[in-house]
Amino acid sequence: MINALFHWMMKRNFKKLVRLQQLYFSIYLNKDYADQDFFYERKLHYLKARFVKEMNFSRFVCKKMRNNAIFNDLNDLFCVVISTGSLRYRVKDHATFEIFSVEMNELSTILAHIDKMNELKTQEKLHAIMKRFDDLYETTLQVVSNEPLKFIIFIDELKAAIHLFQKIASEI
Repeated sequence: MINALFHWMMKRNFKKLVRLQQLYFSIYLNKDYADQDFFYERKLHYLKARFVKEMNFSRFVCKKMRNNAIFNDLNDLFCVVISTGSLRYRVKDHATFEIFSVEMNELSTILAHIDKMNELKTQEKLHAIMKRFDDLYETTLQVVSNEPLKFIIFIDELKAAIHLFQKIASEI
C-alpha cells in the first residue's frame, strides 16, 4: 500500500516539475513577460509552493520506505529547474531568447511526454536538441548576446535537468 502511494506521489511530483520547466520555457518565449511579469511570477510561485508542500508530505511517506533514490533525484531536479529558471533575471535583453525559440518549443513538447516515450527515441531527440543549443551558442549567441557566459551556464544547467528528467522518467 505504501509503495503504491509513494510511487503515485513521485509520479505526480515529477509531472509538477515538468510543468514548472515548461512554464519557464514559456516565459522565455513570450514577449509579454516584461509587461505581465506579475502574472507569470504568481504562477511560478504557486507551482513551486505546491511542489514543496507535496514533497514535504512525500518525505513523511518516504521515511516508511528504504529506497529514497527517486525522492532525492526529484529534490535535485527541483534545484536544477529553479536554476534554469533564473536565466530570466540574468539576461536583460529578452529578445535574445528568440534565437533558440524553436529548440525550447521542441524541448518543452518532449518533456510533456517524456514519461510515455520510448527511452532510446527520446534520448536521440534530446541529444539532437542539445547539440543545436551548443551550435547556436558557438555560432550566434557568442556574437549577438551581450552576456554569452550566462547562456553557457544555462545550457549546462539544462543538460543537467534533461539528464535528471530522463533518469527519473525511467525509474517511475
